[in-house]
Amino acid sequence: MCRVDWVLVNGFIAAAAALVNAALLFWMIRVTIRYVNITARNLNELRRQNNAIIEREVRPYRSLLTRSIQQLTALESRDLISVFESRDDRGWLLGNDLLPADFDQILQQAAAFNLDLYESLTKIRTDLFTGPGVVLSKMADVGRSGKATVLSELPKLQRDFRKLLATDIEALKIAKEHLEQMVPHDR
Repeated sequence: MCRVDWVLVNGFIAAAAALVNAALLFWMIRVTIRYVNITARNLNELRRQNNAIIEREVRPYRSLLTRSIQQLTALESRDLISVFESRDDRGWLLGNDLLPADFDQILQQAAAFNLDLYESLTKIRTDLFTGPGVVLSKMADVGRSGKATVLSELPKLQRDFRKLLATDIEALKIAKEHLEQMVPHDR
């Protein structure tokens, strides 16, 4: 009769099990690599979509800040003395002329988007109406009086207006920089 060498059988079974374990490990590594690659692609796609959403949400505020800066810069370089020397009220600036017409509407939307942005825009709006807006009112009063002695105050008022406006323009630029920091940039 044939005698079975159990040591050889056990060795053969152990070798077969080691081969099966190696094959299983190799298969698990391949599945993991495939899953990680798919996950990385999904993550990159989600990141891209998130960036697009944030960009779309930031766009109206960026536009508002850019238009406000441009409008105030144009007012800063404008000769207001000659405007207010004419007594017919044509071309006179009012406090409402300092900001774009849709500023208040977008300001209200900013409250839901970002509280810091809302607070900075509210502060800038308040500063514009309490600083340069008040100076414009004084210039209008001086222009309405038409007296030569009072008209000599216009250059001083224009200097004050420009100085206050420069501060508010700088605050708008800082708010715009803060807004740009909120937008993630692809690397």
